[in-house]
Amino acid sequence: MAIRGGIYFAMVGDVMNPGTKHFAVYPDEYGNTVEELMPPARMLVLNQEPGDEWGLYRYDAKGEFAGDTAHESYDDAIHQVTFEYGSAVGEWRESYVENIEQFVYQELGINRPTGGAA
Repeated sequence: MAIRGGIYFAMVGDVMNPGTKHFAVYPDEYGNTVEELMPPARMLVLNQEPGDEWGLYRYDAKGEFAGDTAHESYDDAIHQVTFEYGSAVGEWRESYVENIEQFVYQELGINRPTGGAA
């Protein structure tokens, strides 16, 4: 894949032994730290950020956010993907979307309300 910057995405199949697990960490109402295991990723989005960094965003089968990591280069991001998901990652495709969330829902075949009156 020729990398020109922009947004790329790939689907993820089942991973028997993932290289990492992602947790949502937040305080509860008493100030205690809560760690909640995030669901497995089914779609990866790789986005070139300002300053030549790359953001790797993960979404679950329902299109919900499932973690992200920042990388200094495209190669670093791909190395992380390979470590986490191995051969379960499908082909990377380029996208020219403005709204990543809506794009994720579309690619996963999820109908989401777009707002406005019903």
